[in-house]
Amino acid sequence: MTVLYRCDQCGAQSPAESAVGWVEVRALGGRPLVEPEPTQLCRLCWAHVTAAPPRPCPDPAAPQLSEHSQNRDLGQ
Repeated sequence: MTVLYRCDQCGAQSPAESAVGWVEVRALGGRPLVEPEPTQLCRLCWAHVTAAPPRPCPDPAAPQLSEHSQNRDLGQ
């Protein structure tokens, strides 16, 4: 009998031998009365979940000043 790991996010399945890098996500904090079910994530889904949201682009109409000109304008 083969044990398979299943990603809770995308549903990908992998045998235990090739499931290296999969993570088990558990809630942090106090002790719950009932142990919560862990969340199994594959590497790709874990990377998407833990990645920071993309930073918004600066306004293209705003003038871009170099650090040198900013320092010069401040009188330094």
